[in-house]
Amino acid sequence: MEALLSQFTFLSDQALQGNKNFDPSAMEDLMKLFEIESYKAWAALELVEEKQVKGAEITMPILSFDQMGLKDDLLRGIYNYGFEKPSAIQQRAVMPIINGRDVIAQAQSGTRKTSMIALTICQVVDTASREVQALILSPTRELASQTEKVIRTIGDFMNIQAHACIGGKSVGEDIRKLENGVHVVSGTPGRVCDMIKRRTLRTIAIKLLILDESDEMLSRGFKDQIYDVYRHLPPELQLGNCFRGQK
Repeated sequence: MEALLSQFTFLSDQALQGNKNFDPSAMEDLMKLFEIESYKAWAALELVEEKQVKGAEITMPILSFDQMGLKDDLLRGIYNYGFEKPSAIQQRAVMPIINGRDVIAQAQSGTRKTSMIALTICQVVDTASREVQALILSPTRELASQTEKVIRTIGDFMNIQAHACIGGKSVGEDIRKLENGVHVVSGTPGRVCDMIKRRTLRTIAIKLLILDESDEMLSRGFKDQIYDVYRHLPPELQLGNCFRGQK
């Protein structure tokens, strides 16, 4: 940042002095770099832990949810939830997923990862269809339930229908909810796999799969169940992979 400021001062002096060697395009390029570096410095203040997002290059600051081009009713839900500006992980991961890219993200607890997943899913879901269009797999019942609740809350003004398919709950309730039609399923690999094999959870319209805390799921031995779920999904599936990594 200091080098950029020094270069900016040098070019500004050239411009003010009417130096014939002054290059306006160099000043424009420098301003773009300065804006990006300023954004990075600002975003660093938001970090609870270091985060990495592969395949999600940020070239311009995203300082508000209004810059993301989200649906009006989704924005209402976001602000009603109490969010004022996007966190670092939301800035980096939301737009690439919305634009159809596969994303691998690392984020620790307290970074609004769950709400990032929720608002992304609410944006891509077509509420005119009652088919399941997004599936989130989580390592624990608690996390799957939390994700489902955040999706329903943020998507309240859109009438997003979400259901948590988790062990320890009534299978009959899962069957009833899924047969009535929901847009999003958040669940643990075992119960989701069971619902698919019962042909209660229809996968034909699923376009987005989120593996939340995938490293934790693998460490708990869910690899085979995740694969069983994955092989029943459409081939053109979009994938979001979130993991915690080391603190």
